[in-house]
Amino acid sequence: MADTSFDLFAYITAPIVTIETGIVLAKTLASAMPKSLPVHVKKAALKLLKVAEDGEVALAQRQRELGQTPDESSRDVDFAADSAWNVLHDLLEALTRLPDSYERAKKAKKLLPVLFPEGTAFLRLSYGAQVVRMDLILKRIDGDGLAKTLEAVIGPEPLQEVRAVQPRYEAMVKRRLKEVGAAANLLENVRALQRAIVEYATTVASTVDSDDAASVALAREALRPIDNHREQVASGRRLEPIPPARPADPAAPAAGPEPEDK
Repeated sequence: MADTSFDLFAYITAPIVTIETGIVLAKTLASAMPKSLPVHVKKAALKLLKVAEDGEVALAQRQRELGQTPDESSRDVDFAADSAWNVLHDLLEALTRLPDSYERAKKAKKLLPVLFPEGTAFLRLSYGAQVVRMDLILKRIDGDGLAKTLEAVIGPEPLQEVRAVQPRYEAMVKRRLKEVGAAANLLENVRALQRAIVEYATTVASTVDSDDAASVALAREALRPIDNHREQVASGRRLEPIPPARPADPAAPAAGPEPEDK
């Protein structure tokens, strides 16, 4: 007697996927769909392809963001700012080690706690927090009329450099804020893939008649990529697209799973 059992509950839970494996699984499901399934299943398969394509676009954009330097990379700007502020701080700190008999040392001892009450810890903050802290110090220097004193103590170059890097840093932070967060984007794409896969699976499941062995065979064939994916995830193997073999006759029993790759 033919096995007409079909476990719907095995397919209503979203599969565990990354953006890459989700794209592969969605495209494999769409390409493996038996042509004899009804129109509403085919519509769900088209949605799978659309969501997979959206995922590919988002992933490609993410890779471009990682590899490109629109003006200059965030890390380059951050390194330049950190270097300039460290030089300014370290010169002041070095002078504080001299006796007060040196005028520059005396002035450095007054300036250091005013400008750097917490040292250079602000350089380890997020980009957004750091740009605010740097701006506050520069405003303190200008608002309290400390620029001339500072330049007399350590020379004009460090202050000139931190002033020069500030607008670059601000531009970098603004650019990053305008961009849709890539990580959040990819997470949304992963969730969209999971939803589309579950939607497709439940649509396929709706075609099953437990009294009709052919309908069970077609559903199993259509959803076999999900079964293969779960087995591969459980075994820790890489996900490979493994479209199931299609019976020549839709009413014929589905072929058994192909041998696993080693």
